[in-house]
Amino acid sequence: MLLFRDLELTHAGQLKLAEVLIQKELGPGTPREDRWYISNRRERSAAPFGRLQFHADMMWSEEPCDLVSLYAVEVEPPVAPTTFVSTTHAWAALGDDLRSRVEGLHALHTAGEVRRGNMEDVILTNVVNPPTTVKPLELRHPRTGESLLYACEQMTKAIVDVPEEESEPLLEELFGVLYDEEARIDHHWRTGDLVVWDNLVVQHGRPNVTEQGPVRTLRKVAAPMPVLTKDQIPTYAKA
Repeated sequence: MLLFRDLELTHAGQLKLAEVLIQKELGPGTPREDRWYISNRRERSAAPFGRLQFHADMMWSEEPCDLVSLYAVEVEPPVAPTTFVSTTHAWAALGDDLRSRVEGLHALHTAGEVRRGNMEDVILTNVVNPPTTVKPLELRHPRTGESLLYACEQMTKAIVDVPEEESEPLLEELFGVLYDEEARIDHHWRTGDLVVWDNLVVQHGRPNVTEQGPVRTLRKVAAPMPVLTKDQIPTYAKA
């Protein structure tokens, strides 16, 4: 994860930086128009309210995006931070017993609704035809070969290789390591910040954001992105 402060960055510049960093085409699904925002003020923005559970973007895709970047167009402190955790750190931090229990297992990830734990103030994504994928819990990073703990609280529906009643307790054990308080980094936004991260290695989440709270408008670029059909584009609701 990289942080740059006090930038004046256009949308075109943010796209160009993403292309340079991933060293490939942005993909046909990456919006070329300046229209993708995470904001509690800007109309038709993504995730305009609520708490975001931890996730990596598009974990439900066969080929999730390599990179995500957020640029703070307008921030009115104090706003909710974005919290980051490392999936490579989490895999390395698993105890020998837990690691041996999950090696070789696979998880189902979905773009649809997943409910677990305390759902108070959580934002839910509603998708008519949610894409899904099944991937190993120990995913190998395609560039570095490192082991990643590939599961998240927002999009991982179940571990498919174990009985249904064992899936959620095992996921909770994994989340206890992945989202341990000592393993988190909070980024407190200010206008002109650019944060860029490897979407496979890093997951992110945030506390509750209200539509009446301080202005929090972040411009987003993720690349490369798959093309989504109309019935795969999410709408948002409060749990």
